[in-house]
Amino acid sequence: MELFEEIRLGYASGETILGLAKKHGVHRRMVRQAIESAIPPERKITRRRGHKLDPVKPFIDGILEPTSRPAQTTAHRAPHLDEAAERTPGAPGLGITGAAVRAPAQA
Repeated sequence: MELFEEIRLGYASGETILGLAKKHGVHRRMVRQAIESAIPPERKITRRRGHKLDPVKPFIDGILEPTSRPAQTTAHRAPHLDEAAERTPGAPGLGITGAAVRAPAQA
């Protein structure tokens, strides 16, 4: 709020939009918003999508937990998780590439 007040005072005293933007280290768009209204606009909240594997992570963890193999062999098994899902009754089909499964399997 104080930044908007300073920008408005500077603009009223004759400073340019570009000069105010450089002085305060903000984009010219923000200077224009400050000139237009003394109250800053609400911040936009972005919703992030979940990972492709989120719905099937419990299934993958269930396959990977019983094995006490080193990470190298676990990574080798990653491309075969989709096949395992198809063979397991009641398990969801992954329908994804081995590369998408490999990263969480190695972690």
